[in-house]
Parts: sequence; C-alpha cells; structure tokens
Amino acid sequence: MWAQGVAALHNINYEWDLLFGYWDNDWRTENPPMAYRNNGQDWFDVSSEYDNDTDKWKMSQHAYLLTFDVNDHRPFGEVQSVTSTHAIGAVGQGFSIYNITQGQVREALVYDTCDELGCIQWGDPEVDSWCGRQEIVEIDGVHYFGGLAWDHFELWWPTPDSEVMLLGFAAIQRLPDGVQYDENKEYDCNTQFVGGTVRVLFSIEGGRLVMQDNPFPEKYIDGGGVHKQTLDLNGDGYMDYWSSGGWKQEGEPQIYINNKEGDLVYQPRNQLPQLPQKDFCNSVGCIVATEESFLGDLNGDGITDLIQYHVGSHVPNLPEHVQGGDLSPFENKSGQISIWYGK
Repeated sequence: MWAQGVAALHNINYEWDLLFGYWDNDWRTENPPMAYRNNGQDWFDVSSEYDNDTDKWKMSQHAYLLTFDVNDHRPFGEVQSVTSTHAIGAVGQGFSIYNITQGQVREALVYDTCDELGCIQWGDPEVDSWCGRQEIVEIDGVHYFGGLAWDHFELWWPTPDSEVMLLGFAAIQRLPDGVQYDENKEYDCNTQFVGGTVRVLFSIEGGRLVMQDNPFPEKYIDGGGVHKQTLDLNGDGYMDYWSSGGWKQEGEPQIYINNKEGDLVYQPRNQLPQLPQKDFCNSVGCIVATEESFLGDLNGDGITDLIQYHVGSHVPNLPEHVQGGDLSPFENKSGQISIWYGK
C-alpha cells in the first residue's frame, strides 16, 4: 500500500526515477520495491535496480519518503535546480538520510529516536502491544507515549545566509491537558491519550543531527496539517512556515512568520495583508478567491497576489481562479503552497 512518500531521484542519465514508499501496519515487514524511470513521456519499471542494491532497497522500505536539495536555498519557494542531493525516510522509531549522486544512493545517517533523545519503557509488551510501541520520549518537559512517528520533513534556513536546518514533524500521543506525567504511575492501553504533532528542529553537524531550540511558540499542536511548507510568505527574504488541511485547523491555513531572530511567530490569516473583495479585475480579466484561497499583496509591491492552499484532497490551480484565460499577469513563485505573485 502506498504511503505519503514518493521520492524523485535524479539518475545517472539525467532523467528521473520515482520511488514509492510503503505503509504497512508492521514496519518490519519487507516489501518489494516500486520504482519507475522516465524516458521522454514514458515510464519504465526499474524496481529490480532497487531490489539488488542494499541502500536503494533499504530506502524503498520507508513508509514516509521524500527527496530534497540542500544546496537549493529558495526563500520564495521557486525551484532553482532540478536535482536531489538527499533522501529522507522514516520508519520504526527513527529515520534515515541518504546521499544521492547521479543515481547512486548511500545511507549516510541513521537517526534513532531512543538513542538520541532517550526512551522510557511503559506498559506490558505482551499485553499492551496492540496500542503501539512501548516507549515514552520527553521533549521540552512533555512526555509522548509510543515514541515519535516521524511523517514529514522540511528544510529551513533561519536567515538568508545561515546553514540549512532540518524541521522534523512527528505524530504523537500525549496525556490530556492538565494531566501531569507521573514516573511512578503505571500506564497502559486504557490510559486516555490525545493525538497531535510535535515539530523538532535539527542542525546538521557533520555526520549527525543535533536537536535545537524549538522555533515555534507551541511545544506541540493538535493537528499538524496535511500539507506543510517552509517558504518566504511576506517577501522579506526570510523563510516562514505554512501548513493547511489539518483536521484541527477548520479549513484555515496556519501561518508562522520568521521574526529574523530564530523564531517562527504565529500569525492568523486575517492579519496578513489581504483584499476585502473576492474578485479582482484588471484589463486582462479577473481572479476570483474561493474558500481555498484569498487575495492580498504578500510581497508589498502594490500588486494583487493570489494565495492558494489545500483544505482537503483537492489541489487548486490558477486557471480555476482566472476568468478571461490570460495567466500572464501572474507568476507562480511557490512550491506546493501556490502563491501567484502579480506582475
């Protein structure tokens, strides 16, 4: 069964491989790789290459998998290169990072949550195995039961000239608000837990990751969002953070603005510069905001921009919002959160 992971690997022929990640209830189960290589408009099955290469095979077993370019500092989200330098995949109680060079894959780093952050065992593994893994991880004084289920990663540059950092997102189970963790208490599968997401910032120091101070104001959030992206929302050259589609977000995007001091400050959507009208027209036509978008001047140049985001599974595209058919006044400067800056 496919999961959230699809890795795009630039191979030695300067074409692309698409490697699909797997989800399995038992992450220890081995699954046959699923990989396809493009040749023009066609795609060919190259799964055998991943089956016969140790590191490629291991990369194919991750439930959550994505690729990125650590040299591609793109504060506005525009793609400046078409390559992948690394892949990252989460499985079990941690994740692995792979180096990618002309289609060659080498596992460079394995991050084991319990080894790096420490784990407290809880419950009876013979009795309580049905409710998940049996470790507790403490971060910033909060205890997360079942460990951290890493499910997304983003690159983040705190300043335009800083070294790249890694934002990791993990699904968690915690005790309800107001209930304190008691090291002398026995917890089991009948304990009431609350789900959510914890966000962890890592610096990349040689061959290891080092956890840094949390740049977000919250220690955890109830819903992390279906889509997450770091990009410059307000045009000041500093990378901000955006998420949308979370079950706790009630259809509203969650926006955090970089304060240029290493923190991401929550900013409700209604505090961003936006236009009150739903339609904006000029000589070439109109753009129409919907429930999955809004109009505003995000980069402060006096020209209207269209900001699109995901509420559910539908991915909006600019033509759906333009009446008149001429898209030339707008330029997509984003990655997956679509921000069409007016020109």
